[in-house]
Amino acid sequence: MSVLETLMSSPRTALIVPVEGASLCPGSDRWEAFFGGLRGTRLDVFGLYPIVGLMHERDARRAPHHVAAHGTMKDKAAIEEGAVRLRTWLYADGPSYPQIVFLAGGPLAPIWSRAVGGTPVASRVKLVSVGGARGAGAAVMQGLPRLENSITCTRLLHVLGRA
Repeated sequence: MSVLETLMSSPRTALIVPVEGASLCPGSDRWEAFFGGLRGTRLDVFGLYPIVGLMHERDARRAPHHVAAHGTMKDKAAIEEGAVRLRTWLYADGPSYPQIVFLAGGPLAPIWSRAVGGTPVASRVKLVSVGGARGAGAAVMQGLPRLENSITCTRLLHVLGRA
């Protein structure tokens, strides 16, 4: 794409979703049912793996072994590693996105506050709460169980400008 085409094209949005094993990962039935209708030319959907970091969903489908080997969500070291990798992405690739949307909830909720604060793109980051976002000391939710809730869908569509 030329510089002129890049400048003339409409802005892209990055949607970042925590990945939890086979229940919620790029290519899984739940992932496809929820995000399949949201995909478009202006939306990039990324999976957040605690140890691997961010992976675009198309790349994650090509490397499904990351789902099995990305580490446990309950491990504090994995949360810290995920925050470091997300923060690195925010500095390196975040500036190319005018809007960044995080689905926040479950055991990865602490990553958001540790990674986003103080980055140059922090003002462009929107959090969409999925159920009750819980910290590391609270009961762990597996695979964002309230993802399909109509409230979550409405919040996400609103933030994406599609509601």
